[in-house]
Amino acid sequence: MSYILNKFILQAKAGDLKTSGYPKDFNGLTLKISFGMGALAKVPWIAFLAQNMKVSNGIYPCYLYYKEKDLLILAYGISETNDSEISWPVEVINSAKTIASYLNEEVPRYGNSFVFKAYRIEKKENKISFIYVDSDKEATKIDLESDLNSLLNYYYKVLSIPQNIEKSTSPFTTFTLEDELEDFLIRNWDKTELGKKILVDYRGWGT
Repeated sequence: MSYILNKFILQAKAGDLKTSGYPKDFNGLTLKISFGMGALAKVPWIAFLAQNMKVSNGIYPCYLYYKEKDLLILAYGISETNDSEISWPVEVINSAKTIASYLNEEVPRYGNSFVFKAYRIEKKENKISFIYVDSDKEATKIDLESDLNSLLNYYYKVLSIPQNIEKSTSPFTTFTLEDELEDFLIRNWDKTELGKKILVDYRGWGT
């Protein structure tokens, strides 16, 4: 991912809107990138979308690059075009700061998304360095991969939580019924038609 991030930052600084050179998916998620539509965006972004999630309607991990501040935020993204039918868990809402709150100022876009990690961008020639805002420590390639993987894994977990499932369709109910059926057959095997037939056949083998 570090290669994509370097390319993304350099391209955002150069003002190129093309996204054809980027992969279309990443770790099972759809990868969407935008530098603006017709005009340069103040906040270019990279979004990782699960099935049925859209940038305009959903929740998703994303990178948001605030160009004027040279600040890259890895965020618990929230669509701002339409209200999402699903939200990040309460533990995120109660513990993570919104981007607007984190920066303590009005931001041009995506102020209601929540901060997971924040990096200050430093550019020397064509080399991009990512500096953790909270610790002033440079993030290595491994750090960047670890940060993203942590958020993606949490995203997978959030979306796998069953919602509005009837008791009759619960896998735990199915397992319980199967266990009860197995116990019944074991206890009453000699009384079942198949059990009686096998017993008769078995006794007939010796004749």
